[in-house]
Amino acid sequence: MIDFDKCAFPVLSQKRISELEEMLPEAPRGMGQPASNRAVWDKFAQQKGAADIIKAAEELLDQPFPKLDDELYLLFLKTGNRTKYEAVNYKRLTIIYKLLIAECLEYKGRFLAKLEECLADLLSQRSWVLPAHDRQLLNFNDISPYPDLASSSVTAFVAYIDWLLQDKLQAATRERIRREAMHRTIEAYLDTIRKKHRIDEYNYWTICESNWNAVCTCNMVSACLILLESRRERAEVLAAMEQSNRLFFTGFKDDGYCSEGKGYWSYGFGHFLCMAEFVLDATGGKLNILDGNPLVRKCCEYPRNVTITRDIAPAFADCGFTRSFDTLPLAIIQKHFPELLLKPVPTFSQCDLNKISYWREFVIFAFMGEPNRFPKKDAMPTPYSYFRESGVLICRASSGMDGCTFGAAIKGGHNEELHNHNDVGSYVIVLNGTAPVADYGGEVYTKRTFSDRRYESKMLNSYGHDVPVVAGKLQMTGRQAQGIISEETFNDEVSSILIDMTSCYDVKELLSLKRRFTFDYAKRTVTIIDEVEFSSPQSFEDAILTNAKYCIEPKNTLRFWDEKAALAAEIAVSGADWRISTKVIDNPERISPTRLAITLDRPVMKASVTIIFREAH
Repeated sequence: MIDFDKCAFPVLSQKRISELEEMLPEAPRGMGQPASNRAVWDKFAQQKGAADIIKAAEELLDQPFPKLDDELYLLFLKTGNRTKYEAVNYKRLTIIYKLLIAECLEYKGRFLAKLEECLADLLSQRSWVLPAHDRQLLNFNDISPYPDLASSSVTAFVAYIDWLLQDKLQAATRERIRREAMHRTIEAYLDTIRKKHRIDEYNYWTICESNWNAVCTCNMVSACLILLESRRERAEVLAAMEQSNRLFFTGFKDDGYCSEGKGYWSYGFGHFLCMAEFVLDATGGKLNILDGNPLVRKCCEYPRNVTITRDIAPAFADCGFTRSFDTLPLAIIQKHFPELLLKPVPTFSQCDLNKISYWREFVIFAFMGEPNRFPKKDAMPTPYSYFRESGVLICRASSGMDGCTFGAAIKGGHNEELHNHNDVGSYVIVLNGTAPVADYGGEVYTKRTFSDRRYESKMLNSYGHDVPVVAGKLQMTGRQAQGIISEETFNDEVSSILIDMTSCYDVKELLSLKRRFTFDYAKRTVTIIDEVEFSSPQSFEDAILTNAKYCIEPKNTLRFWDEKAALAAEIAVSGADWRISTKVIDNPERISPTRLAITLDRPVMKASVTIIFREAH
């Protein structure tokens, strides 16, 4: 629980504000060039996909704009469902984006009337905040507006509509953009950084270490650089950004690991990278927030280091299992640190414009400039990547990302991480571009997901991970439940770590529980050995999670397969006889994995479970 009485936004240095003020132009501006600069935008209009954008916008001209009514907004509070509202909200923003870019590319006024109509509806929308972030209906009832992930994003979006189209928009529309943006988000943000508002649950993101900090700060900075006339106020926002950035990076260990997972690296750290481009452009290259912090570089290495093979990275924490890294943050890394990527990212001039789905990607990608250098096309990953402080090990059996056909990952960590799952000891096995055994990530968010009932979810508690159940108990939640790595072995033959998981279970009889993970490069095997000891006989159960087809074969072997690969798991148990039982974990709209439980048939004082994974032929 956060003690808000002890939280405060840092005092801003007037000296620093003055220094930043000198870096900014007198007049506010956005990144890149408005659509009136036809030398630039006509060139974009000749690019691949531009005609498709215009065609898609033409089809929108006679279509009604989807409506968001009060009933849909209040559905979350009534049922806990957040996807129905968010899907319509996203569709509305996508329609406006398509109309905007089509008008910028063509610049004949064909899409302006429809764009103004849709924009007026958006500006009249009862709340820009997501219902899941407005449980007290402070935005819905216009009692105390504040920026969240969504409202800050809409603020930045409408600011960029104004910047790109300028006086092509009606004067009343431009005035209303400023009025609504100030009322809904900017005034509350300025009051927070000026310490006129105390820190509470609605503005805590300004000083937190999660993705909210980077996302909302990026949105507010990019909007304020366009909408605030006062150069001093814009400098004040940049000074506040520097303080928020410092606090954001306390959420990363020195090894650069993102405990929120692959998807939230793209979202959170990706917004930080976007903000770097906005600020670099606004200050004429004088302020580069990527410089001066060695942790930035380590975080930029995360995609290369966490990827097991091809596009597969472990779905630890709340991210989805199949989500790839977003292109835009990789492109920004390519511009600044190309040596940290394994392969080149297409530049804006090489991409299909129709595959760009949101304004931020278009603007930054189009105007940040071409990289001076590119990653080597034949760059190869190391045999292993070890995030030592975070307790995460990634192993790869062969060189070359496309040639790495066998790999694995395991995590230690603790059970109070950002977007935490109770998952100390969870592992992933990858073979031929698929993951027959894995941690399959989180669930579709509902009202329960971020409440005191979070760990009722079998996907978020340890039941939905390939870790033991000890004396009938799942892993505890909290910082005290941690995987302590007591042994490490790294050489040309094997990578191996020993994780002490004893503290993860609230079982007074548990004396010791250790998991040894060994990746053998020559034999192409992964060996998991769990050894448990109690002060009195207790039950013990291990588990394997799969989304593949499977069968139980003779000689204590499980076989997993799909169209790409077949994996065998040889099981040996000491201390008692054992049996295998299976259960599908229901996970609506996401992967619903099967849990194969390896259960000892009687309580034990000591036992060990050994599982050897290898390719099946």
